[in-house]
Amino acid sequence: MSSAAIVSKRFWFEHQSANYESLFRNSEAAIRIRIKYDSCPTQSYGVAELFDRIHNEWHVVVSIPYSKLECRAVSSYLKANDAKYFVADEKRLLGDIALIVG
Repeated sequence: MSSAAIVSKRFWFEHQSANYESLFRNSEAAIRIRIKYDSCPTQSYGVAELFDRIHNEWHVVVSIPYSKLECRAVSSYLKANDAKYFVADEKRLLGDIALIVG
């Protein structure tokens, strides 16, 4: 996915989890990155999804399990400005999906 432009980024808290989402788009594709860091490890994940224009839905293309997430080293007591802890995982997911999508 060459020369993709960032469309949006957001970071929010939900019960016992911190959530990060970013959306990238170019002329060929739309990619959504979703990372969830939960106090329960089995509910934490990172995924890169590709938008299917024909069926109008997102499909997971690559993922990072909890054990490989960089953000897992962060305390569950994150502050509102701690989205920076999700950047390494976002970069990894974007790199992995670029190998598939091109």
